[in-house]
This record gives sequence, C-alpha cells and structure tokens, in this order.
Amino acid sequence: MIEGAFGWMAKRFSVRNNPAVRGGRIFAKFYYLYGMERAARPAGRRFIGAHDWYRAGATHLVRTQSSNGAWKGRRSFGEDQERISTAFALLFLSKGKRPVAIGKYKFGAGEDWNRHPQGVHYLTRELETQWGTKLNWQTVDGNRAAAQDLAESPVLFISGRDQLDLTPAQKRALKEYIENGNFIFAEAGQGNGCGQNVTFDRKFRELMAELFPDTPPNPVSASHPIWNSHFNIQPDPKWPVLGLQACCRTSVIYCPRSLTGHWNLNRKLVTSKLPAGAASQVKYATELGVNVVSYATGRQLRDKLDLPQIDNTAISVLSNRALVLPKLDHKGGSDDAPNAWRHVLRLANEYGLTVDMEKKIIPAITEQLVDHPFVFMHGRNQFFFRNAEIEALANYVKGGDRGFIFADAICSNRLFDENFRKQVDRIVPGAELKPIPPNHPMWTDFYGGQNIGTVTISKPDRSEPSGFSKRSVRPQFMGVEVEGRYVIVYSPVDLSCSLENATLSHCESYLREDALKLAINVLLYRLRSD
Repeated sequence: MIEGAFGWMAKRFSVRNNPAVRGGRIFAKFYYLYGMERAARPAGRRFIGAHDWYRAGATHLVRTQSSNGAWKGRRSFGEDQERISTAFALLFLSKGKRPVAIGKYKFGAGEDWNRHPQGVHYLTRELETQWGTKLNWQTVDGNRAAAQDLAESPVLFISGRDQLDLTPAQKRALKEYIENGNFIFAEAGQGNGCGQNVTFDRKFRELMAELFPDTPPNPVSASHPIWNSHFNIQPDPKWPVLGLQACCRTSVIYCPRSLTGHWNLNRKLVTSKLPAGAASQVKYATELGVNVVSYATGRQLRDKLDLPQIDNTAISVLSNRALVLPKLDHKGGSDDAPNAWRHVLRLANEYGLTVDMEKKIIPAITEQLVDHPFVFMHGRNQFFFRNAEIEALANYVKGGDRGFIFADAICSNRLFDENFRKQVDRIVPGAELKPIPPNHPMWTDFYGGQNIGTVTISKPDRSEPSGFSKRSVRPQFMGVEVEGRYVIVYSPVDLSCSLENATLSHCESYLREDALKLAINVLLYRLRSD
C-alpha cells in the first residue's frame, strides 16, 4: 500500500500544484506540500520516484515568495490568508531541511536489506536526543545511485542476511563514496533471534577485500575512539566490531551481529516491559550505534541543500595547456589519501591556475620528473628510494629548471617522517631540512595566496568533551633551500587526512580550511617565485 501511494505520487509529481486536484487547478498547494513532507521524510524518502522532493519544493517556494517574505495561495483550506499559507510553507521548509545523518542502502531484489524497517529510524531519534538537534535519515537506492547520490548521506548503513550481490557500477560507487571521505556502517542481520546465515557476512567481507585489498577488516581495538565518541562503553565479545582503515581513518565499521533489531526496540514503552538482560542489550546496541555515527561524522553534517563534491577520474579540459601536478610514487602509501591533492587542485583553479584535475602518479625517474615543475608526495609507512631514484630526484631539484617536492606525513605518521628525512639527506647531501620561518613570504599574499598568521592543529584528546584538543600555532613546515630558493617543502603535521575527509580528521592535523590555505600558498610560491 505504501509503495503504491509513493508510486502514484511519483507519476504525478509536482510542486507547483496539488496533483490530486483534476484540471490543473492550484488548490490547497501549501497544505499538499506539507503533506508531502509528512509522507516522505518519516518514511526516509529523499526521492519520490526520480524527484528530489525537498530540493524541488524549496526551489519553488523561494521563487514564489512575496517581497514581504510570506506566501499566499488560493481560497482553499484558508490558503488565501498569508498566515495559513506561510505556516504550511515554513513547516515544509523547516522539517524537510533537517540534515541527513544516515542513509539506508537498498540493494538487490526483495527486502533483505530492510529486515528491521524502523531500526535506523529509532537510532536517528536517539541521535536527535543525544546531540540535541533535529535530524533526518533516508533510503538510498543503490540500484541507481552514483557516488554523488550516496554522498548525500555521510553514513551509509548496509544490512542483510541472505545476499549482497552488487553490480560493478555499484561497487565503483561505494569505493568512490569512501574515497571521498564518507563512511559505511554495516551489520549482518543474524543472531539475536534473527536466524543464522553466513551469506551476507561472507559476501560483505569479500566486497571489502575487493574494494580495499590492502586493508582487511580487523577487530577494533579497545583504544579506538568509537568506544567514547559519545557514550563511554567497553568492547563486548558478544558484539564483535570490525573496522577497515581507508583514506586516513577507519572508514568502515562492520558488526557481524544484528543491531537494527535492538534499535527497533529502543522505545520506553517497549524497553520498560523487557527483561533486564534484554533491555541491557537494547541499550548497548543503541549506544554503540550512536558512537559509530558520532565518530563517523564528528557531528558535523552537511546542509540538506548542499550538493556534495565527488572527485573521480574526470577527464580534464584543455589538458594540453593545463598544468599537470602529479603525485610521486613510492612504497610508503603514495596514494593512501587518494583525493586530498585533488581538493587542492580544484582550489588552485580558483586562483587563476589552469590545472589538470586528472589523477597522475609518477615514478621517481628522470624521464617522468622533467615534465613537471612540481610533484606532491605523501605517505604513512616506511619507504626507501633506490640509488637510481635518488639520483633522479637530486637532478630534479638541483638542475637548471629546479623541480620542487611538496610532502606531508599522512596522519603525522612517525615512520614516514623518519624515512622522509633520511631520503632528503640522500637527495640533497649536506642541505639540512630546517624550519621555514613564519615570516617567510610563502606565508603571505606576496605570491598571490593568503596572509597566514596562525593556523589551528587539531588532535584527538579523550579528556576534551568534543574528543579533540586544538592549539593555535604558526605554520610548522620544514624546507631545503638550494641557492636561496626552497626546492623541498615538508609538513610533518598532517595535511592530507584533513583535506581528504569530509568531516573533522581523526589524526593530529591542521584544520581543513587551514590545510587548504597552506597547500595553496606553497603551490603558488613554487609557480610564481621565479
């Protein structure tokens, strides 16, 4: 019956008039718009058919708003009175605009993805209570959703028991979704009275191995921030929790035991009638869900009308005349934050630089290096350049055209930091990696960037209510000069994870806005210092 009703609305979708009225008359339009919100939002519907109902309705209402800020309809349901029409319009706009915290991933045929239809709904209600703000959840149709559609939800919840058969396009979309700083929260709908079937569990693990072959899901350690991101809870062997590291943080949390069945019971009228042991399980499962979403989002949610940006392998425009600014290949995680550098390149275009946005990773060989005035390098593991690579890099930074290496340690990783310093000693023997003075023109608008006085470094800190401590500092960058000009600039404090993630980085790192400013200033220094 519900699907039939939404099917009817999809076929007759309109925000200009009430489709239930024949003859196209504009009758009870504002009451109808509020009714559409009342039907779609509690049902978790971002789309009615192919229509983004809230974005369409909000656009129409803004365009038809009177100069005094009110709306006025025809003589039906009192809508010829501004107060009535305006009240309905504001109810539609305010309730429909609530930010989305979780998207339920619909996949395959049947309802295996939706065994506990109200579970995510009641978890979202609990999040509202705990965060003190109004929130939405929504269903995302994986059968036709691209990565940008998935990114409308900062947390994508995937659940099932009997199947998880995805197409290559769906797998690509999920990978792009994660690589752009988003988060998957998954459960196997088994145990706790939900039956036992290893199919989903096996297929989800296979999916993660296919998408992220270098980082299999592992048990989440007792020191992981999900255990105190909101509630202080302890790992419980009865509730195994696995995490997968991707793109600078734990980007996937998987519980091979049903959570949604317990979330579905998280109501006082229900829990008050449960045995103590069952009520305790509902409480634990709910607190675990709140903690995972709090960790994944940092409680920083996108406005519902903001369109997320997805970086992929888009073909560049005018690539024969655009600057190509590649990443340097090495064995220490040269692409572990795959989209961090792209975010800088997009901003560079706004500074008047025609930059090729296509991802390019080059090896440390002369034939590749000589074509590029600038290479970016990051990582979070040990690495080592062979003698031939060291010779090529030395010629690159000390040659007549003087190339430039800009690097940072992903997640402020000590192993990468130690190895980078050793490799610099080999590339430019005797030229020590020294702090770049805070008054250097690189940190001013001299080369067309911004004047950067102090910046903020954020660090996970359990003693702080937010889970992070922050300190204001001058840029903490190191550099190597050759004949009075920097040819290597390095940040031992993370830039990449801050640039990569859609929310607050869970590493010691510069805040995102500061990381962008710093990176652009370094880029402009190299390109304009000649």
